[in-house]
Amino acid sequence: MTKREVKESLDRELEPVRLSEEQKAAILAAMEEEKGAVPVKEKKQMFRMVILAAAMCVLLSAAALAASPSLRAALSAALAGFEPYSQEIQDVSDEDQGIEVRVVRTLADETGGTVYLEVTDQTGHRLTEKSMLEDAGMCLAYEKENDTALFAQRLDERDVAAEQQTLTYSCLLPSVQSVDGITLPWDLLTAERLKTKTLTAEECEPSDMGEPEEENTVLEPEQTPADLNTDLLRLSSMGFDEAGEFHLQLALSEGVGVIPGIGLYTTCPEISWQNILSISERHTVFVQNGVRYFDLCMPALTDQYFGSFSIKGLLGKIAVGTPVRGEWTLQFPLQKVPQREIALSGHLNGQILKSVTISATRVRKYATFADSSQRTVLGYPLSVYLDDGTVLTIPYDPTGRSTDADGEEIIWEFPRAIDPAQVEGIAIGAWYIPIHEDNTAGPGYWLETTP
Repeated sequence: MTKREVKESLDRELEPVRLSEEQKAAILAAMEEEKGAVPVKEKKQMFRMVILAAAMCVLLSAAALAASPSLRAALSAALAGFEPYSQEIQDVSDEDQGIEVRVVRTLADETGGTVYLEVTDQTGHRLTEKSMLEDAGMCLAYEKENDTALFAQRLDERDVAAEQQTLTYSCLLPSVQSVDGITLPWDLLTAERLKTKTLTAEECEPSDMGEPEEENTVLEPEQTPADLNTDLLRLSSMGFDEAGEFHLQLALSEGVGVIPGIGLYTTCPEISWQNILSISERHTVFVQNGVRYFDLCMPALTDQYFGSFSIKGLLGKIAVGTPVRGEWTLQFPLQKVPQREIALSGHLNGQILKSVTISATRVRKYATFADSSQRTVLGYPLSVYLDDGTVLTIPYDPTGRSTDADGEEIIWEFPRAIDPAQVEGIAIGAWYIPIHEDNTAGPGYWLETTP
């Protein structure tokens, strides 16, 4: 390989990575020093190793995160072995209310991905290690000196279908606290029907169940007040309303709010009868005399069942502090890692295998149901066989499963990046399917044991 050919190959290999001309020249110089000292058959492998080392060095030292080495380390940890496949994003940010949101890196394939965001408070200290950025969820890491936090926004298959991405945010919560483990004073519950009031939608706030209804029935506050051993909230009223439906009403402390989409909920009611298969909840948030109340109603639990059900505790998360509300819009291109799509055939556990998609980050399998009246599940671990003899087994995760009218899709996410071109077979449980270089699959067969 000539020096020119090496340089051209270097440019192709490191296209996603931004190398300076000086860095490229240094790599080429190192290659020149090795010329003649390495057997010809090893030079190609050596070249690949030099390229990989250079890519890792650049990625790990990139100043995409402007805040601190600790956040750069947190990003590297979040990307783990997938960092060489990620895409650095530069000069994409938006600022409002003194909060700057910046896109720093993405990792995606055709089935989904993640966008990593840096959020900086430019005017004060409104961020914490427990901050939450709307759909991006909880903070991954926080650097106090520069008041900067790292977040991760998940993308689904519909999101990554577009080459140009647009993310919008409207709310940053400075701190989100857990209320798990709060025990309810169940001995306060009686069969007596408590006083109620009806609120209009305008008198209510959005809760974790969405926008309030036109009319909302809640308990009158402070009918069974009790301390719950926390500074975040207390019991206001607990009992049956005038229609006999059970309510749990909480008074939130000053500066505490309910998070739409997450909110508060109870432990599963312990019921001594079997005729109720599901228990729906109705949530209402309202303010009275300067106090914010959260009223949770379970209409199926009526006073006719008093004494035959109980609820032990309260769970969930709540917001503490004043939310920062603004408008942040981020637009950027999305590159996707390469993948292989292989058509499948054959039956397995009541399903007809249709396809498997293999990328550097995950495997997606799709199959239809052999009998639409029996919606079977292929909830097995997946083993991926690489051409170097490595077998990578990924446990089944039910959160990666989805169904439609015809069949089932399962996604297994790799713990580290792989080269899809190296895959020579997969096993769903103990059912092995050979994968050929031309992206076709051979006939499946049973292994003696599950990998």
